[in-house]
Amino acid sequence: MLRIVSCKFNIETDLGRFFDNIQRDLFANDNVIDNPLRLNKNYYLYKNGIIIADICDGSIGGSLVSLNSHKTHLGTCRDCPDLCGISFFDQNI
Repeated sequence: MLRIVSCKFNIETDLGRFFDNIQRDLFANDNVIDNPLRLNKNYYLYKNGIIIADICDGSIGGSLVSLNSHKTHLGTCRDCPDLCGISFFDQNI
């Protein structure tokens, strides 16, 4: 199981493009869980425009969130389709 804390990188910058390429390679693996990055507005990669983030009211773990994909779950653990990977395994074990 590969759990990725992902974010949306600004690919208009050299560093953002570099990080985005690494992240795409990680997502090419099987059995991946996408966890969105929750960050502080003073985080240097956000302040310098490398990471793109938005305010997401009601988000668990903080309101400033960077989403790599609009499909990424932002709600509670109870509502999460990934369930920290348990959904990838046979429930009859």
